Amino acid sequence: MGMRIHPPGTTAATASTGSATRSQQRQQDFQAIQTALSSGDLGGAQKAFDALGKKLGEIPVDSPVGQLGQALKSGDVDLAKQVALALTTGRGGGLAGGPTSSGLAAGDNPGNPPAGLGSVINLQA
Repeated sequence: MGMRIHPPGTTAATASTGSATRSQQRQQDFQAIQTALSSGDLGGAQKAFDALGKKLGEIPVDSPVGQLGQALKSGDVDLAKQVALALTTGRGGGLAGGPTSSGLAAGDNPGNPPAGLGSVINLQA
């Protein structure tokens, strides 16, 4: 029988709750992006994406979330709406189903980004 080790001061229940809370926060950030896009508020969508990016860390540009970030960065509201819709309906992977490389469905790490220039969005810049 294996033993699970949790961070100091946590139990299995608190560790699980923390993970659920992070997931809920990511969902709320994504909903804020969608709300802003629906009203045509590009600045609000970009701000909400920045908040989401801080929770996810580095986002591979070729991931669905990376494509959303690129559309927002370029100011293409229509494309951003299309990508956001694909994420919520499962066509882009991430929000509708299980774990994906987008990092939205599970965990804070979007996976190992591919090597090379331009393969990761740096949200800290």
